[in-house]
Amino acid sequence: MKPLRWLSLSLLTLVLVQNPLHAADKKVTDAIPADVSVLVRLKAPKATTEKVASFVDMVQPGFGGQVRQNAPAIGLAISNPTLAGVDMTGDWYIAVFLSAEDPEPTVAFLIPATDAKAMKDGLGDGMHFVKHDKWGVYSEDEETIATIKTVISGKTEHLDPDHADAKAAAVLFDQGDLSVYVNLAQIVDEYKDQITQAKEHLSQLLENAPAQAPDIPGLNPQALAKAAGKVIEQALAVVDESETLIVALSVSKQGIVIEEYVQFAKDGIADKFLKSSQTSAMPTLTSLPGKQAMYFGISCDLASFAKWGTELIEMAYAGDDKMVKEIKTAIADIGKLKFGPAVSSIGIGEGAEGVLRGATVVEVSDPQKLRTIGRKMSEMSGAIKTPGVKQTIEYKADAEKYGANSADLTTVKQEFEAAGDPGAEIALRFVKLMYGENGMTTRSVYLKDRVISTVGGGKEEMTAALAASKGGSSESGSKALQAARGQHGSKTNLLAFVDLPNLIVGAIRVAADGGVLPIPIEKTALEGLQIEESYLGFSVGAEPGAVRIKTNIPTEQVKGLAKIGMFFVALQMQARQN
Repeated sequence: MKPLRWLSLSLLTLVLVQNPLHAADKKVTDAIPADVSVLVRLKAPKATTEKVASFVDMVQPGFGGQVRQNAPAIGLAISNPTLAGVDMTGDWYIAVFLSAEDPEPTVAFLIPATDAKAMKDGLGDGMHFVKHDKWGVYSEDEETIATIKTVISGKTEHLDPDHADAKAAAVLFDQGDLSVYVNLAQIVDEYKDQITQAKEHLSQLLENAPAQAPDIPGLNPQALAKAAGKVIEQALAVVDESETLIVALSVSKQGIVIEEYVQFAKDGIADKFLKSSQTSAMPTLTSLPGKQAMYFGISCDLASFAKWGTELIEMAYAGDDKMVKEIKTAIADIGKLKFGPAVSSIGIGEGAEGVLRGATVVEVSDPQKLRTIGRKMSEMSGAIKTPGVKQTIEYKADAEKYGANSADLTTVKQEFEAAGDPGAEIALRFVKLMYGENGMTTRSVYLKDRVISTVGGGKEEMTAALAASKGGSSESGSKALQAARGQHGSKTNLLAFVDLPNLIVGAIRVAADGGVLPIPIEKTALEGLQIEESYLGFSVGAEPGAVRIKTNIPTEQVKGLAKIGMFFVALQMQARQN
């Protein structure tokens, strides 16, 4: 394949990734072999180009015209630079076939034609062409076109989007303006020998790892290598069970949405794990302090993780019977509790307790029991020695009052003993920047059915977290956060929201205060950017036999990043003039 054509296809394919085709385009699937490795679809290029241009105009008014002007260059991606005979209103398809025996994939294009003869003539020499209904099907590989002809005639099995196991994937594939279907089952089967060799190589690396590991008091490198081996074994088993991957990218004036769907074999390790997964609406997420840079939520079967953690600790601390017994008891006690979702917020602030601000709400059946376990775990953590680091942990029960509630304080202070070591000095500066001179202070309030904890920000941070949890804060559950949450599934296992532009501005403000920026920046200049609160959203949700992943990038996020970019361009120009 010519390098330019392969580069164009690679760039187009990287933007996507996933899933079987829908019945609306049944006839095109009649020409696609069932063993296709990757199928890419660009929905109605003319309409999609206008969507992208409108989005760009929303971010930078006037720049959408450049998108429209350069749109014809897309012909390079389908080996038809002049777009001869091409229907820009129909969906385009690119089929990719992978072979373990040939490092270079084979590619076939299935493009709707307004004039099939003009399309064929516009391709030039070296392309093998066959007409199928309204599509022109072509490839540089003669054997691929010969196979496609047998598919069209019904002699070879074609891709079936209406198969019962493919319907969920097909629906998502149809939704995207740019979609990719990856036939994971075919790829895993095709490269089974290489996968086996990779497994053997990893096993050898883990076998040799303990001999090369540093001597850390209290840790057993052989046991850790064994535990890592079990994790890798499970992960590779999941790879073997993978069947389908769909990636669908959609563009609108509201932003960019990327949805992914990964499907696994029935009754396998992955399927059983996903069926037992605990999803949640995570309502407490929008009851955290408002206008923070990041929000996270997780819902999972903590008891299963506790069991796995017990096995890991037993292997890691082999030889220290007392430590193993204490940690196993603590983890086992955690496993007996019933946990709901855990949610957290992270922000950037100022003050004696460093720049990091964090709040966490964990729903649990017995907060006081968790309090007892947490105290024991803190004491055990203090007993773990790390070379070059002196760590002290101070615990104070009921140290502060918040109305009818009291908070426990846990302060972790680290001192790096390697005097004169540049790495240790940088680490110490970072720790002080994040948590202040007195170390990381965590405040924990144990309520009836949940635990609220904060890091940094002093008593004010905990006061804000308690008020927000009761709905008493005007900033909790901000409209921007609620809008971001509404873009994702009603129940998920993982949620993450990041106000990236304001996070960057906050980090720049901290760096400017510390005098570490090459260009001096005034705080008033940063405030003048007037970046609106908005959140890039990410979610992961399990369902029987599959995982759904969604990323939502609002237009406001891209606008904010563009403002920051233009801000620095202006600063550089000013610096040159001075």
